[in-house]
Amino acid sequence: MVNFMGTTIALQVLLAPHQTVPFTSLLPIEVSIHNAASTPVTILDRNTPLEPGAGHLGVLKLRDAQTYEEVPIATISASRIEPPLPNEYIEIPPDTTVKRTLELRVDEKDIQVGREYTVRAEGLWSAVWYRALSEIMEEQRDHSLNATTGEFLSNVGRVKVE
Repeated sequence: MVNFMGTTIALQVLLAPHQTVPFTSLLPIEVSIHNAASTPVTILDRNTPLEPGAGHLGVLKLRDAQTYEEVPIATISASRIEPPLPNEYIEIPPDTTVKRTLELRVDEKDIQVGREYTVRAEGLWSAVWYRALSEIMEEQRDHSLNATTGEFLSNVGRVKVE
């Protein structure tokens, strides 16, 4: 759970603690979002680990586990349609975990076979409602009315490249 400006958001961002991935420019990273609340939670997925292209939007940070140097990740800047599209809202039932596999695009010259890297997700929940998606009026969704915002920070996962 994250506390941001006095508001606690009952969403936990968890990365797989140990992953072994092939040596390639696209590193698959397993991420889970757990709703620890006793009610459904609906989120706008933009710039969160639940957005399909999150691996290219700067949500994940990769570092060499020995030197702690940040590994460059190819990122994009996305233009957004306003208001958000209906498929950009995700409802997570109470005490439920949603899993995704994100792809990090790296230059193969920046990673080495046999080496271990750390990965962490960090960013901002831009709109979180503690209710089912069906209970949120279109105007509330379109303008993030009555939504909570807050930062997220995952655990540190370890990725070994083979």
